[in-house]
Amino acid sequence: MNIVFRVDSSIEIGTGHVMRCLTLADELKKQYSNILFICRDFDGHLKDLINEKGYSVVLLPDFKFFFKDSNDFSGYYNWLSSLWQQDANETINIINNNKLNWLIVDHYGIDYRWHNKLRDLTQRIMVIDDLADRKLDCDLLLDQTYGRKKQDYFELIPNDCQMLLGAKYALLRPEFALFRSRAIKKRKKSTSISNILITMGGMDINNVTSRVIKTLFSIKWYKKPSINVVLNGLAPHFDTVLKLAENPNLKVNIISNANNMAELMVKADLAIGASGSTSWERCSLGLPTLAICLAENQKDILRGLQKADAHLVIDNEDNDIFQSIVYQLEQIQKTPQILQSMSKRAFDICDANGVHWVDLNISPCIAKDGQKLNLQEALISDAKIIYEWQCHPETRKFSNNSEIPLLDDHLKWMKKKLDDLLSFFWIIIHRDVPSGVLRFDPIDLGEGEGYLISIFIDPKKHSLGIATGALEIGKRIFPKSKFYAKILPENNKSVSLFTRVGFRYRADLSYYELNLING
Repeated sequence: MNIVFRVDSSIEIGTGHVMRCLTLADELKKQYSNILFICRDFDGHLKDLINEKGYSVVLLPDFKFFFKDSNDFSGYYNWLSSLWQQDANETINIINNNKLNWLIVDHYGIDYRWHNKLRDLTQRIMVIDDLADRKLDCDLLLDQTYGRKKQDYFELIPNDCQMLLGAKYALLRPEFALFRSRAIKKRKKSTSISNILITMGGMDINNVTSRVIKTLFSIKWYKKPSINVVLNGLAPHFDTVLKLAENPNLKVNIISNANNMAELMVKADLAIGASGSTSWERCSLGLPTLAICLAENQKDILRGLQKADAHLVIDNEDNDIFQSIVYQLEQIQKTPQILQSMSKRAFDICDANGVHWVDLNISPCIAKDGQKLNLQEALISDAKIIYEWQCHPETRKFSNNSEIPLLDDHLKWMKKKLDDLLSFFWIIIHRDVPSGVLRFDPIDLGEGEGYLISIFIDPKKHSLGIATGALEIGKRIFPKSKFYAKILPENNKSVSLFTRVGFRYRADLSYYELNLING
């Protein structure tokens, strides 16, 4: 199985595109055995990091040429440092007639012409984009921008292209999902700023980091916070920031090439940072943020986050940008409830499992009839059909509570579940229609945190392997979790189902258990 990523990083481009591709590659290598990265040899390329992660890299030469292209509507064409035809031919020569399963492209300087030229070398093409500003020739499109709509791409992609849109699909490293429950518990108690995290992008070519630190030095703090600054060691102003941190006015810690970003975000009570991929990291951990727009491609992201009240946005075009930071921090110190309000809004935007959802669309779970299975978040509008399934004799027969609930009680229960950030409530989709329910609720049986599974299928769709497939999806979404199931002894079908997917009865717990951490 062969996958090629075409993606670049540089002082100008930054590191975000390569980092999110690495996150996806780490997930895909569970299903695909041969993964190659093709990158251009720019200053700031991440070849060594990609190699450290276990992937081969081929570097294309940096010609340092700048071209004018009449079809370049995005303004990113020069990110290729070559004509698109030349870049395509170089990529073709590297692939060298080795038929690919997937060609994955994450590059603002590449459009449908490049894709089309490589179409015969791969079964499918996936494009990762945030701009919705140029034509693309792809089979699968990922745009993790919050609030992105299908109509934004209607005239830009083939009619049969599958779209994965929104922050649900944000490509975050597994550490963010692992730290989410800890973050939820902490944010409920957060009432002041004792730790600030500054992240202005790995390279921060305009040295906004230094200006933010100086601004924090000027604030009259009720209680002085500690400050963590994350910056790539290759950043052009790294030494300047390091020198600035020696100021005794505040405790400032400079972290080069951080490999524990989720932990740093959980520790922080507030972030001051640029937008881009790190926005979804902050949202997944409910981190209140003063967000500064540093690039044109960040504007759509920030508009959505501002509209959702998940970030306080500061426009970099404003001459009083740093005075705005002072004002916002003074307001937060006076009204700390702002922190909890932003946290709740942020948690709702991204649950840190996006990479698993993307993987499931690249390597889907299939029912017995050959149809793809998927999960979508349950909404209160699904309450009626769920209630009908729950009331069916086949469902209630082996329920832990055989009594049929009143509809009003069902609605209250479902709303409470949907509002619970620690629970997961999905509708199982088969043949594009709702076909069952899968729910994960947090549980601790004295062996650490895990999830209690509840599942039932539309009675008209029994025996299609839908439940088995849905449980497999759940295992792939939470690959490091403990799972439990409470099953009545006489429920032979459920016993058979859960044992078939790896659960084993634990007499000391009176539960069926699947421990993915150990097995």
